[in-house]
Amino acid sequence: MRGNCRVGSSRADSFSRQHSSVVTSAATKSAKCMADCRRPSMSAVLPRLLAVAAWFGVLLQLWLSIRLALANGKSAMSGLIAYFGYFTVLTNIFVALVCTAGSLRQQSHGCSPFYRLPFVGCSTAAILVVGIGYHAMLRDLWAPQGAQWIADVVLHYVVPAGALLNWLVYRDEDRVVCGRSRWREGRQLPACRRC
Repeated sequence: MRGNCRVGSSRADSFSRQHSSVVTSAATKSAKCMADCRRPSMSAVLPRLLAVAAWFGVLLQLWLSIRLALANGKSAMSGLIAYFGYFTVLTNIFVALVCTAGSLRQQSHGCSPFYRLPFVGCSTAAILVVGIGYHAMLRDLWAPQGAQWIADVVLHYVVPAGALLNWLVYRDEDRVVCGRSRWREGRQLPACRRC
């Protein structure tokens, strides 16, 4: 009878050792996954940084435009009209709004209708036109100084480069098929983002 007890006990010990190694392995993997989940990804951080940079550039340019209008004896309203007359300003505001929506969506775990692929793509295309057009045609026409140089660099170089990077890291795994568009050869593209 004792012999049978030992055999049963060794089987139980063997099972216990195997089970504990599986549990330990699963616990280790779970802890690693939790650590990875806490670390923000590039696609989560970049919209925040880009929103901050775009809002900084837009507000700095607004202050400079109003200050210039007042220094020239014009009203603040004429400074605002001149400010909103530039495609650069409008496009940077568009990028700032889209990236702010992306930042708020990530913080509240909600759905933002403005941080979807069509808006991210459209704002990226528009700001790239601004950046490339300015660099190719307008950069040699004037040499801004001081705060105007900072606004110029942020609005024409930093935000376009950041928007392109944001578009490149825009996560495919966050997309879900809510509607499909048909392409040649039967390809289908997701048309909206998971909320």
